[in-house]
Amino acid sequence: MVDLIGAENQALPVLVLAGSQQTEQAPKVANGRTFVSGSDAIIAAFAELYGIPVPHP
Repeated sequence: MVDLIGAENQALPVLVLAGSQQTEQAPKVANGRTFVSGSDAIIAAFAELYGIPVPHP
């Protein structure tokens, strides 16, 4: 993870997006890679990108 997005962003969970993928889920950029951090944001990103359902409250 450190190689991909740097030591300052190594807290997990993190979803590093492929290539030109973008999401509305508070994306961050490091070393030229876009990523989303935090489980709730990652679940929302998967729902946005792939249409999977979000967990029920």
